[in-house]
Amino acid sequence: MIHPLKKCLALGSLLAGCAVTTTVQAAAYTYEFKTFFDTSTTDNVVDTKTLNYSVATLQVSDVSGGVVLTLKQNTSAFPALMTSGTFVEALWLNASSGGVNSLSGIGLTSSSGYVSSGLTQDAGYTYKWNLDFQDGTFSEGSSTSVQLTGAGITADSIVAAKAPIMLDLANVGGVYGSAANSHVHFVVGKAVAAVPEPGTAVLMGLGVFAMAGLKRRRA
Repeated sequence: MIHPLKKCLALGSLLAGCAVTTTVQAAAYTYEFKTFFDTSTTDNVVDTKTLNYSVATLQVSDVSGGVVLTLKQNTSAFPALMTSGTFVEALWLNASSGGVNSLSGIGLTSSSGYVSSGLTQDAGYTYKWNLDFQDGTFSEGSSTSVQLTGAGITADSIVAAKAPIMLDLANVGGVYGSAANSHVHFVVGKAVAAVPEPGTAVLMGLGVFAMAGLKRRRA
């Protein structure tokens, strides 16, 4: 017969272990930029088109004290105004106030950061965060990683924002751009959540199995 105190301690340890495995698992999401506002028409505020490929991808991952954003401009067939190709100029999103740091890749300009008054872009979407990259540097195949820090800044809160994350693509040609205005704004599609690590599921499974074992011994 197992002493009641020992059973409580064992059960408490198992529950604590399960709690740790669930809280340590950080949220992570991937976005694709496929839908854009067509600047070749006068109705560009509501005129959107969808490509069958992604011009850029964005990963949003929880870290201690905030999130890390990893943005890559993919090599694509989207037309460029000049032979040098297209360039990512800016990224706009919504999250709580905080600070921003460049971690690697293409750097940010001094104008980057939280904008309390908000920035209004296509379709009337308003954004609190402006991530502005150096002009003519964020070319196809390039990537960058930045960190947003602050209370309440999480991957889940960014995904839950009403306004979709928007990207400014410059040096756009074809019917979508001209020397006077070579910018097209892309918005992300639905976020794809990362699959939980197998180790987390295994540990949780072991905890449930051990709890069932205690019940059998008690019987």
